[in-house]
This record gives sequence, structure tokens and C-alpha cells, in this order.
Amino acid sequence: MRIVVYRLLIKSSWQFYRRHPAQLLLSILGILLGVGIVTAVLITNSSSQRAFALSSEALYGRTTHHISGANGLEQTEYVNLRKNFPHLSMAPVITGHVAVDEQIFSIMGIDPFAEIGFKRNAWPGLGSPRPTTDHAADSDSPVAPSILDTVITRNALLISETSAGELALTLPATVELNVNGRLYPVEIADTFTTDNPAATTGLLIGDIAFVQGLLAKGSKIDRIDLILDEQQTQLLQSAIGSKLRLVPAAARTQTMQAMTRGFHINLTAMSLLALVVGAFLIHNTMTFAVVQRRELFAVKRVTGITSRMLLLSILAEAFLISLIGSLMGVLLGYVLSGALIQLTTRTINDLYFVLHVQQIWFSPQVMASGLLLGVVSSLLAASLSAIDAASTSPVQARQRSLQETRTRAALPWIAGVGLICSLFG
Repeated sequence: MRIVVYRLLIKSSWQFYRRHPAQLLLSILGILLGVGIVTAVLITNSSSQRAFALSSEALYGRTTHHISGANGLEQTEYVNLRKNFPHLSMAPVITGHVAVDEQIFSIMGIDPFAEIGFKRNAWPGLGSPRPTTDHAADSDSPVAPSILDTVITRNALLISETSAGELALTLPATVELNVNGRLYPVEIADTFTTDNPAATTGLLIGDIAFVQGLLAKGSKIDRIDLILDEQQTQLLQSAIGSKLRLVPAAARTQTMQAMTRGFHINLTAMSLLALVVGAFLIHNTMTFAVVQRRELFAVKRVTGITSRMLLLSILAEAFLISLIGSLMGVLLGYVLSGALIQLTTRTINDLYFVLHVQQIWFSPQVMASGLLLGVVSSLLAASLSAIDAASTSPVQARQRSLQETRTRAALPWIAGVGLICSLFG
């Protein structure tokens, strides 16, 4: 019997929305836009954070600490440390940014002989020898001699395989690097690959001496990367004095993530505002639908349909509408995330640091979050109308003035809450 009643209620709701398609479309559109924007921001945030984590892993490898100075380091300081601590794994690094055809690239200068053991997965052959037909690989070094000869002797650069494809380069090729407004013709000799190509998109690598001259660093280097245990850390800390800083590699990552945390929070807050607007549209359309059917609900109550059945039928309407809108919104968010990632990356590059995000990471958690937010917010928005319809007696439901009387009595409370929220804001 109860199943027959629910079927009749579902059929009645279907007949109503079929006669009022604009209300149905408005409800779906509101939740679609809200969920779409929230999902796009969630995808953008997760993609940029994952890209940063992968880039850090690729560029730092097994690095545990690095030494830096207030205005960089002199080469002599690295030489002295190498002489005083020959047993420590240390490698000098220079970093900067250049442009190729108006596309920003990160450039990294390293000493390939000092890189052995760091396993950055950025220089070809480090940790995974790369075969070559020109020369036999040196058994004492995992770096192929042909690569060293090309990069060091010919003052050439290596480019990530993904970026070479984006620039449609046929290697070896000569490109013009824009370095601080000046153009320099530079040879791109070869490509390198990593376990995750997205980690090193937009990266150029060269010998430290060549990059040092290219970026006009003079005799300075940016940092010295190290692999230290706890005892070695204490020993080195006491030896370098107060002019230089020994910083854990994880601290740098946490600092850079903290710089953009507020930016990501603001994006999420603004996207949730769009979802609130969508929920407001859902609330309005559900309220209209309930008001238009007050007399019909009264007839249903008289015929024996309980208030609980009526409540569940209205919430079921909201659930189906929100589910359709949320599913479409998740798809819209995936489409929007491609454009939003470009805008977000550009803002991060302008305000914080250069970040290359090309790959969209769309996880099941993001999809579930978008669906959950859309459905729950819609059910909450529709619950007021559903409770009102279910709690109103059949006699009161036929009195059109009852709704206006209740609204007029509630206006002072609504105004007071609005004033408090404004003051709090």
C-alpha cells in the first residue's frame, strides 16, 4: 500500500514539473553552476599542489638540507666546504627563469659530477643510465660521456621531453632565450624524461658554469644541496658559522606551500559562494513549487497521505533535481578547470613563484566532494519548504493568507539575524 502511495506522489510531482519546465530548469541550472565552479576550483587547487609536490621531488631528489646565504653564496665557500668535508654529499645549484617564445621556463644549473647520489630524476642517466651509441658509458659515472660532452663542452641545455613537444623542437636546435629582456641564442642539445613528465614541464637544465654566465650571476651560486644524517647536520651547522644558513629541504617546501595557502583558501571560499547562490535558487524554486501546490497538498492530506510521506516526497524531488544538477556540474567543473588552471598558474607565477601546471588531476575524492556539496546544500535549501508543507494542516493549507502572515511575523527576526551577520562580517 505504501509503495502505491509513493508511486502516486512521484507521478504527481512529475506531472507538476512537466507543466512548469522553467522552474525545473532554473533549479538544475542553479546547482549546476554552483557545483561546476566549486569542482573547478577543487581540481585547480589539487592540480597545482600536486604539480608543486612533483616538481619539488624531481628537483630536490634525496636532498635533505641546503646551505644558502642572504645574497647568495660565493663559489669559494662551496670549494672550502668541499675541501673540509670531502665525505659529505653536496652539490652546487643555480636557478632562475628565462622565456622562450613568451613561455616562461625555469632554468637550473648543476654540476653533473657532484649530482651522483642525489637522484633528482631530472638529469638523464642519474640513477638510471641512458644508453648511447656514440660512446661507451663510463663505469665510474652513471652519466653518459656523450651527454657530458654535449652539455659542458658545447655550452648547451637540456629540455624536458614534454616542453620540447609543446615547442615543436627538432633537436638539436638553437632557440633565443629571453634573459631579463636580453635575447641569447642557445643550443638545446637533447631532452630528458622523468617517471612523471608533468613534474619537470617547463624546465631547462645546463652545466652550472654556463647557466651562471647566462643569468649574470658572476661568481655566485644560489644554494648548496646536501644529503646529511643527524650527526652530520650538527657537525656542519657548527662549522659554517652565522653568515650561512643550513635549512632542511622540507622547510623550504612548507614555506612555499604556506605562501599560496591563503590564495587557495580564497579561491575555495569564492567558489562556495557560488554554491550558496545555487542553493538559494533551489530554495526559491522549491518554495514556489510548494506554494503553487498548497491546495493539492491539502487534498492529499485529506485523502490519507501522512505528513511524513509528503515530507519525503518533496525531499525526494530536491534530491533528484540536485543529483542531476550536481552530475552535470561536476562535468562542467572538469571543463572549466582547464582554463582556471591557466589563470591560477599565471597568478601564482606573478605573485609567488614560477609553477608549471599542465596536467589536470581529477580524483574520485574531488568528484565525490562536488556531488556531496551539491546534493547536501540542495536538500538543506529545500528542507524548509518541505517541513512547512508537511507541518501545515489541510485546513490551513487552503488559506492563502497563512503564508503571508507567517512571513510578516518572521520578518523582524530575519532582519535581526541579517544585521548581526553584517556586523560580524
